[in-house]
Amino acid sequence: MKTVWVVSGGRAELPCVPRTQYPDDQPVLVLWYRSSKTRPVYSYDARVGDFTAGVRWTDPETLGGRAYFTVISEPPSLVLEPAHPQDEGVYTCRVDYRLSTSTRTNVNLTVVIPPGPPMVMWRGQRVVGAVGPLTEGERVDLTCRSVGGRPQPVLTWWRKGLRLPLLTVNSTTDSVTGTYAVEATLTLTASRAIAGVDFTCHAYTPTELHGDDGSAIVQPRTATISLNVTLPPMEVRILSSEHPIAAGRSIRLVCRSVGSHPPAHLSWWSGTSPLRQVVRAIEDAGNVTTATLNILVERQHDGTTLRCTGINPALPHSPLTDTYKLTVHYAPVVGLRLGRALTPRLIKEGDDVYFECDVQANPPFHRVDWFHNGMTMEHNMSAGVIMSGLSLIIRDVTRQHAGSYTCEAANMEARTISNAVYLTVKHAPVCAGTGLERTQGAARGSATAVKCTVEAEPARGISWTWVRTLADGSEVDLPEESISSEGVSSSVSVTPQTPEDYGQLLCRASNEVGQQRQACVVTLVPAGPPDTPSNCTAAPVNPEASTDSASLAVSCLEGFDGGLPQSFLLETWQEGVLIANMSSDFPEWVVTELRAGVGATLQVTAYNARGASGTLLMEVLTTSAQHHAAPDAKGMPDIPPLLGAALGGVGVLLLLLLVGVVVAKRVHRRPKKPVVEMALTPTAGDDYDPDVVKSIPRRPHSLDVLPHAREDEAHEMDLRSQDEDDEDALDAATHAFVHSRPGSCSSSDSQSVASPHHLDESHLYEADRQLSPGRCSCAHRHSHTPTPDEEPRDSHHRSRDRQDVNESPKASEAEERITEVSKNFQCWRSDTKMPPSPQNLTSSGEKKITSRNAIFQSSLGGPSSRLPTFRAKETSTDI
Repeated sequence: MKTVWVVSGGRAELPCVPRTQYPDDQPVLVLWYRSSKTRPVYSYDARVGDFTAGVRWTDPETLGGRAYFTVISEPPSLVLEPAHPQDEGVYTCRVDYRLSTSTRTNVNLTVVIPPGPPMVMWRGQRVVGAVGPLTEGERVDLTCRSVGGRPQPVLTWWRKGLRLPLLTVNSTTDSVTGTYAVEATLTLTASRAIAGVDFTCHAYTPTELHGDDGSAIVQPRTATISLNVTLPPMEVRILSSEHPIAAGRSIRLVCRSVGSHPPAHLSWWSGTSPLRQVVRAIEDAGNVTTATLNILVERQHDGTTLRCTGINPALPHSPLTDTYKLTVHYAPVVGLRLGRALTPRLIKEGDDVYFECDVQANPPFHRVDWFHNGMTMEHNMSAGVIMSGLSLIIRDVTRQHAGSYTCEAANMEARTISNAVYLTVKHAPVCAGTGLERTQGAARGSATAVKCTVEAEPARGISWTWVRTLADGSEVDLPEESISSEGVSSSVSVTPQTPEDYGQLLCRASNEVGQQRQACVVTLVPAGPPDTPSNCTAAPVNPEASTDSASLAVSCLEGFDGGLPQSFLLETWQEGVLIANMSSDFPEWVVTELRAGVGATLQVTAYNARGASGTLLMEVLTTSAQHHAAPDAKGMPDIPPLLGAALGGVGVLLLLLLVGVVVAKRVHRRPKKPVVEMALTPTAGDDYDPDVVKSIPRRPHSLDVLPHAREDEAHEMDLRSQDEDDEDALDAATHAFVHSRPGSCSSSDSQSVASPHHLDESHLYEADRQLSPGRCSCAHRHSHTPTPDEEPRDSHHRSRDRQDVNESPKASEAEERITEVSKNFQCWRSDTKMPPSPQNLTSSGEKKITSRNAIFQSSLGGPSSRLPTFRAKETSTDI
């Protein structure tokens, strides 16, 4: 018996194979019976006509219109479509033939009912998709149930292609439908290994239910489920390079969590403060979570530990943490302070002080430098400056140590200087700057303020003392009412009336520390016009800038200021036209808009409140464009070589001849003896100031200034070689002096004294002695321009001249001669027809004038009066 399987609702073909006994025989009637029924359920009658044209009949109650017998198939078959479950049974096919006896064929029709869709049950409830949440280690019983299958379906559990063993299998049968309900239970333990893994339940018919082609008649029906297992993160790690980062740059740190279900929540922390600049992402189906931190790193972050924490929200008590320590490179941070044990306001001269330099740097500093008022300090044990590590020690501080101190540290990143700490050293007053000794001019009869400035710490509560030094070296206090003081400055008002009013004024100050040790000295001398500037130079400015105009930079060396502030005047002339008239506090100018290639005359003058100096003339030639143009080779004349050689030889001979003439003249030239021109002129009236001195040599402003070591050797030899002329010098000096003795002169209406402001090429030395109602004056005029050999004779040389003469035994002899002559000599008056001849007053040589100066100073109280020394000047013309 043949078995035919068909799925409910499918097409069932029941074969009926005719078997004739005779070759020419053919079937004429086909009857189909079901099971034990004696009545056919289907017939095919071909007794009339051809077999292929038979008549079909179906039992409407059994098969209805679903049955159809086909004779064209091989073998002929009864087709049931669609097959119903009740169609299942044994069918018998009877075939009747014309000649042969009837044959019977039995076919077992099995109608398969597919199993119902499997369902996953957990804790008595149907679940779809996932089971859980489950805790790690929790036991899980998963039941797969399928209802309605026939024959009894088979249930299996699968994981990743592997069949899993079942805990139990249960089945029940429906008595009405004959179907089965099957359950298969799988037991699992929740773990990380099976979290999120798919488990599939298969429901299928038994394996023998196959079609003719060997394929399963009924495809398995499945249900898939996964386990939702709550898991803490397996790992939390910060991903970043370990290289240091420079301050001021941004760093990117990635925190990565793996294995958390559901995905972990990542957070960044700095200490107890959360960081907000975080970007989060979920990868690998939630298995991987990242949190990216971007942070601007500063030096304060060096050594800071950043923390990343990963936590499963469902498991708050199992966080994982990773840390990252920041290494930040930054420039040194430097701070300076005075030693902790020191009280800044109590530091005084002689104390020991120390500074502490605090340095924070990464990488560590490799060098520390110290600065005082911006100047680099050096370790000098002998000077009391000790540098040890980050400390600076100064032993026995003085006022010079006061000022601003800084320290500088350097590392591989940069160099940084600290804050400034000002060191105040308390000390007694000292003269400010280089004002220990200076010279100030004053006009006779005019009130003059003599100022004294000191440096003191503290600079408050300073008391002052002013004294005048007399000829015998004693000191006389100046009246309090003439002294005015303010802070670190004090001034005294003096009005010179007599020669004794000139000389040295000393001021001393004192504060809470003590009294000034060395007084400030101001030498009061008669004021006069300044000296003529010297060593002037003129240089072109940007000679390439223009072709038709030129500029000159003019600079000179200033001379003695005459005891008063001086200014300078420059007049620039071209072809008789005044181009520029410029004044300045310094002998420096830039003259513009000059015609290029044209000579210019520069006139430089110094002036102060007492008058003007002599005028220094300079003739310069401004630069023209032709001087800077390159020679044009094409415009050069074509000179034959022989002619050029001849012209060159002639030029050389002429040059040698000229040099020989000049040398011969210098060998046979005899130097002229200096001629001093003097004139004795009576005063013009009360408005005439005899204490105005045209030129006063500059004195050193400080005792620390060393005088020049050079001496004019020719002058020294001249002084030593003219001892035999002392008598002549004494006669001339006596003659000049007796005119100023009391009672020897009467008033005069003469107005022959020229104003110093109008002197052109001469210097005027004037002296007046108001010793009696009758006054005389002595004027010395000369028109000599100093030679280069005389330039080095500064105030030091002049003071040496005075010293040499005053110490000479001739000085006392001169005083005796003056006393003797003054008794019998009568001063010449204004009605005298001719003054004494200058030739009778002086003789050649510098020492005669020096002797006169010595005698003149002796009459005024000696060298301590600090009056100017008269000097002789050379001239080539007579009066």
